[in-house]
Amino acid sequence: MQRFLLLILLAGTHLLPLNAQFCNDTRFTASDHFTDAQLITEFSVPYGLAENWFMDFPQPILNAFDISYPDPVLDPMEKRPLVLLTHGGGFWGGEKESLSYYVNELAKSGYVAVAANYRKGWMGSPYDCDGDPESLETAIYRAMQDVHACLRYLVEHADVYGIDTSRIYAGGESAGAYAVMNSIYMSQAEWDSEHPGLSMTNGPIAGSTNDLDNSFTISGIINLWGGLEDTTFVALSEA
Repeated sequence: MQRFLLLILLAGTHLLPLNAQFCNDTRFTASDHFTDAQLITEFSVPYGLAENWFMDFPQPILNAFDISYPDPVLDPMEKRPLVLLTHGGGFWGGEKESLSYYVNELAKSGYVAVAANYRKGWMGSPYDCDGDPESLETAIYRAMQDVHACLRYLVEHADVYGIDTSRIYAGGESAGAYAVMNSIYMSQAEWDSEHPGLSMTNGPIAGSTNDLDNSFTISGIINLWGGLEDTTFVALSEA
């Protein structure tokens, strides 16, 4: 698995500094390049159905994302960088709506911006010390699967949303950033070595939630106070 060492921190309203690459003074900066009225926004777009989700008991959940991007009729750029964000909440709480501000600001700056939900819930909570660590481990793995599935879906529908699949950025807050970091930096073999048995009962990281098989390359990680299971999994790309 080829990996890279490129970490981008997103804080407040600071946006990814790609404007120089496109020779534009305002696009991809903290300044608005589009108005709210010039954006297309869709809510709760389903990207897959996951079956083994639990919050005290098993139940299915329809995974979905919110997406916002410049109206193609008004935007001369046919393909735009994608930013996928996932919410925090200790793999127990949180919703994609908490990221609406970031999605809107990124879209006004010229990106295709997405806030995604993922499976959450384990036998415990981030507010006590009595939770079951094995169920937390499973919750993390399922979130990783859903991050991967959402990215596959967005690549599959890149033409619909005008996504430049060569410029995909992913990250989030806290647990969401943790799920993204581990799903990007850890291969299946590495995860299985650290957590044997999970893939046997839950399927592979890249084969759950939907049946798409699209590949993708991540150009950068956006990390808002999220961790990584083991930093030795971060390596320079061989590409």
